Amino acid sequence: MKFNLSLFYNGSVNHQVFVGDTNLYDNGLNGRHNINTPEWIISLNGIGIQILNFETNFFSKDISDNQISGNKMNLLIQGYHFSSRLTPADILIDPDRINIMAGDGSLITLINKSSSSGYSGTYVSESKGENYKAYVSFIETEGPEAYRTRRVEFMKGDGLVYIFEEIKIKFADFKVSESIVNVHRKPKCLLLKEIKDQFGNKILLGYNAVPVGMSEYIYGRPLVSDISSSLASLNFIYGITGMKINHNSEINGSYFVNFTEPVNYNQGTDYNHMALIWKIRNPNTEEAFVNYENYIRKYNDVPNPFQTGNLILNFSNLRRLKWFRNFNGAGRAYTYLGSNTMEISLNIPYNHFLKSMEYYGYGRDAFYVNMLSGKLDTNEVAKAQETFFYNYNRNREECNIYSVDSSDYYESIRVRESVDGSTVNSG
Repeated sequence: MKFNLSLFYNGSVNHQVFVGDTNLYDNGLNGRHNINTPEWIISLNGIGIQILNFETNFFSKDISDNQISGNKMNLLIQGYHFSSRLTPADILIDPDRINIMAGDGSLITLINKSSSSGYSGTYVSESKGENYKAYVSFIETEGPEAYRTRRVEFMKGDGLVYIFEEIKIKFADFKVSESIVNVHRKPKCLLLKEIKDQFGNKILLGYNAVPVGMSEYIYGRPLVSDISSSLASLNFIYGITGMKINHNSEINGSYFVNFTEPVNYNQGTDYNHMALIWKIRNPNTEEAFVNYENYIRKYNDVPNPFQTGNLILNFSNLRRLKWFRNFNGAGRAYTYLGSNTMEISLNIPYNHFLKSMEYYGYGRDAFYVNMLSGKLDTNEVAKAQETFFYNYNRNREECNIYSVDSSDYYESIRVRESVDGSTVNSG
């Protein structure tokens, strides 16, 4: 039975920020904004089971000098901190969708194909070329269907069944017991609890980890505590400056990761709840190292849901991968398209979509996505470099209204050349 535990870095995981509180949110008056930022993801067989994002609050509402900035921005991940769209479903017009975080940081979206139930039945992948399927049933038998917990049996064609259980997630500023009329707005998240094959083999996952120094872990998504099977078992220990993964099998050993700065697992609106890794050590005591650069993204002219006027959403403490050195000593350095500091205004016509000056076609905007401009490979000395170019042409005036058109021209060019003077093909 496949048992593949991996650690992924994704430089552009989609996050959402909810500006407001439960009263504004219940009435649909809160602000909901997207931003893509890096995350480290622990993946089991291609499913993201633990992201080093330990947010405890749902809302971003700590306003100072007419802006919300830094750690006061609570960045939540759809498919991880909440599994639905947090909007009503309609069987005929707009069916329910379930989101699952893939191990590489992408999003798996499954749409309900049932004609009899809005929130259970057969779900299939919404993406072209994916034959993913799931059978969804209720765990709870009473209450509104939109807020009942569910069991999801997910199949992606590898011969295994991935069994998720939905829980009602508790945030410090959004309790499960909070009186919300629109129950579909209450967050629930899916936890992978079991993987099984046709021969009865199983992998089981637990979610009761408590970080070192704490008596209990209450708010936010529960932490993976252990993984067990007939072949191996692992348990996870979360600390302020890093985490340890104990591995027990025929080859025993532990993995250690160290964080760039301390992480606070307690509830708070100005704590660092997102971890970045600077060192990884494997059971052979080999070490890999990571370095980052700072960058800033700002939303200007954001409507203030609390009072008349606008806000600035200042993502002032973002960091992205600058270079990486692996266990064998080989390294890779990265440069990015656009400025390290970029701003965008929400003061645009109502029927226009947001885009920056570094827009290279739908899905290719350097404000939202960390797009590479260059890459340098080294092994004691520089070996090879790559340069990336993005071309985009559109012969239409309505490009601000319609994001995609068949007449648009997209081009990505990747140039690789040797910079090693000892080779005959060096530049």
